[in-house]
Amino acid sequence: MKVTRYDLNKGAGLTFAVMTDLHDAPTERIFEKLSALSCDAILIAGDFVHKKSLKNSPNALKLLRACPKIAPTFISFGNHERNLVADDERLIRETGVTVLDDSHVLFKGIYIGGFTSFYMEDSAVKLGDESAGKTKYRLFKRMKMPSKSCGLTEYEERTFKWLGDFEKLDGVKILMCHHPEYYPAYLKGKNFGVIVSGHAHGGQ
Repeated sequence: MKVTRYDLNKGAGLTFAVMTDLHDAPTERIFEKLSALSCDAILIAGDFVHKKSLKNSPNALKLLRACPKIAPTFISFGNHERNLVADDERLIRETGVTVLDDSHVLFKGIYIGGFTSFYMEDSAVKLGDESAGKTKYRLFKRMKMPSKSCGLTEYEERTFKWLGDFEKLDGVKILMCHHPEYYPAYLKGKNFGVIVSGHAHGGQ
């Protein structure tokens, strides 16, 4: 496991550990690295599970339970989180992490936001899991990728309203957006400060 350090010169004086695409991988080395970093907060930008629900992802659940004991932990959802089910809401809440599902929080003077990944189809219907949409969190966006040739759905309108409100915040901002390809489509030229992503497994 390789740790890459970036100095963003934002004047905040804080250290953030960013992780993505762990895909329910074993966690022992991750905890060793995190403990050695002495970070102020941990950001997990999607795909902490892999093709399964959280309750069937023992390493991912162990990760979410352990990280808040090291530092305050914030998570956003990637495409693999489409596999989360209703009971996972309780599990996530009990870990102590802060879920940023098209939402943001203020942490030590820095706004941290999470842009939930779009999913190409209505996953709950496709997977035959009607419970997936009945949670406090939306868990995934039940819509197709936005298109300029058609009107916006309710989810799209809510998402883009939140992005607009987040952009207008006065101060340092960090946006977790799992998909780097969303940048040219929705984020380029916007005032989001720092954007962290994953998905392509290239250390974005």
